[in-house]
Amino acid sequence: MTLWGWIRHTIAYQGEYAPVPIHLERDDDGYVFRLGVRAGFGGQETARLPIEHRQNNDPHPVLKEIYSCEVARRSR
Repeated sequence: MTLWGWIRHTIAYQGEYAPVPIHLERDDDGYVFRLGVRAGFGGQETARLPIEHRQNNDPHPVLKEIYSCEVARRSR
């Protein structure tokens, strides 16, 4: 079995999922990530992740604002 044949066989065996599309959109409160999956009971809503915004308290000449988004209880 060649290397390419092994890779194709492994991907077919493991299954490959299509990536979830993510879009940035403006909301009334700021910005949100709109995901390409459905949410809510019955799937009638679009899944969205809010992005938090705060001022940087450290005197830095470039980094004046900090944006963060919490996913699975981890903030990045």
